[in-house]
Amino acid sequence: MAIFFPEAHRGIDWSRGYEFLDKELQQVVRDAKLGRRLAARGVRLWFVGL
Repeated sequence: MAIFFPEAHRGIDWSRGYEFLDKELQQVVRDAKLGRRLAARGVRLWFVGL
């Protein structure tokens, strides 16, 4: 993250940790229509000062 998105990395409150949203992503994939599907990992983060 720090290498590819350094500005975003600085804005994240890493002391609060992070949470992978695997179950939410599974629901999106299951509900998607047939055809080409692309999926990434969902992650919940907290930003500094927001």
